[in-house]
Amino acid sequence: MGYAGEELREIVSHEQAREREERHEERERMARKEEMDRMARKEEIERKKEEMEQHTKLELARIELEKAKIAAGQSKESNSSGFERPKVKLLQFVEERDDMEAFLHRFQLTASAHKWNKEVCFHTLSGLLTGSALQCLHALGTDSQNYDSLKSALLKRFLVTEERFHTKFREIIPSHDEDIDSFVARLEKVC
Repeated sequence: MGYAGEELREIVSHEQAREREERHEERERMARKEEMDRMARKEEIERKKEEMEQHTKLELARIELEKAKIAAGQSKESNSSGFERPKVKLLQFVEERDDMEAFLHRFQLTASAHKWNKEVCFHTLSGLLTGSALQCLHALGTDSQNYDSLKSALLKRFLVTEERFHTKFREIIPSHDEDIDSFVARLEKVC
């Protein structure tokens, strides 16, 4: 190239300054891009937050409306015998999804917690039955419509027997992520 001495230093210095300026501009460009990305993420988060708040408000309004409908309907559900349906939300028994033993256990826990008598238990449980469990209720006849006979009939219908407990106990194996205490607790539930 033929540059020497002071001229070479000036060219090198000028080139270094240009490269520094380019790096500085690149850093500023990256910082602006990061700031824009951060602002876009913040706006997206705010938008989602507003959507969730709106959804929550709508859901609360729907629940309040449903509560009002239920309250209005429950006053009509009281019949002349004095039975009033409990104001507790319980899931119906679905044969394909639910285990009768677990369903009855959950029902009894709820009944105990609310101190329901046998008549309330019978009427409430009968309202939760579907499919073959409902057929089991109809097969009882009017003379034996009480909670204990309904519970016994359901347990017989769904084969909740001693042999089933033995089979269930023998089939229990620990899952790969279950510790020994959890496994023992699960075994004790079957017993």
